[in-house]
Amino acid sequence: MPSNDSRSDGWVKKKIIDNDYSDDFSQQERLENDHVIRHTSGLKIDVEEGWNAVRNSIDVSGRPLKKSNTSRNLMRFAAAITLLIVAAVVVFNISETNTLDLVYETGTSNELIELKDGSTVNLNKNSKLIVDKDYNSGSRKMMLTGEALFSVKKDQNKAPFSVATDQGLITVLGTEFNVKTDQSTQVYVKHGKVSLSGKSSDSSIQLTKGELGTADSAGKLSKAAGNENMLFWYSNTLTFDGVELIDIVEEVNERLGTEITVNQNIAQSKLTLSFKGNTAEDFFKELKIVKAVEITQKGTVYHISDM
Repeated sequence: MPSNDSRSDGWVKKKIIDNDYSDDFSQQERLENDHVIRHTSGLKIDVEEGWNAVRNSIDVSGRPLKKSNTSRNLMRFAAAITLLIVAAVVVFNISETNTLDLVYETGTSNELIELKDGSTVNLNKNSKLIVDKDYNSGSRKMMLTGEALFSVKKDQNKAPFSVATDQGLITVLGTEFNVKTDQSTQVYVKHGKVSLSGKSSDSSIQLTKGELGTADSAGKLSKAAGNENMLFWYSNTLTFDGVELIDIVEEVNERLGTEITVNQNIAQSKLTLSFKGNTAEDFFKELKIVKAVEITQKGTVYHISDM
């Protein structure tokens, strides 16, 4: 082990050249060595040796291998400032997000949306739903363009659930209903009760299970008996109970986008049938089970005639 004197000599040189303490000295030894610096006279310093020590502390790229305390402090300060800036940006983005409405927009497929209160919205394709930024904070508001099936959970605080369209406003507390918007707003109630009012009037109508309400662009309200075929886009099922074949074909064409015609001598035949699918072939398969018919096709047009 080197003597304390030799360690002191080396330390003195390191103290003068590097302005640093050796890590293997105790606090007492550091104090003693400081005393040596202050009171030693005639100390001979080898300048060449000192320069070599400095040169050896620099790497080939010209950067010191050890950063000074000032450099370290500057780096720490810069890092702290960077963290503060990042934190501020994150907080701003969160705050900004919380001030915006939620927008859901579908393309060629449906989308299931789960809302904060447990209510759900099945949004039909090519539709848009805008949910108020304060949804479930005293009120539950949204706007719809297109078509959607709403399943509304009852709120303990009885916050009304409302859907605004271009033609009207639907308000409920807890129910399941379908809304379709186009030139008018159509509301079909699957379960429960809803209120439909015109956008530009104070009048409203009450709709219960199985009823279809309509609000036109002039604010006129009307209601009639509906059926669950309004939900075909969602259920993919059409059901008819004692309905004339001509009316069945008309609805099939509307729902499936097909071109089907029917011979006049069987057009008034009343049929009961139900089928699941989205093609003309799905319909014809079930139709042939309940009635003997012949199907012919010319281009994209199908024709139904009696056997």
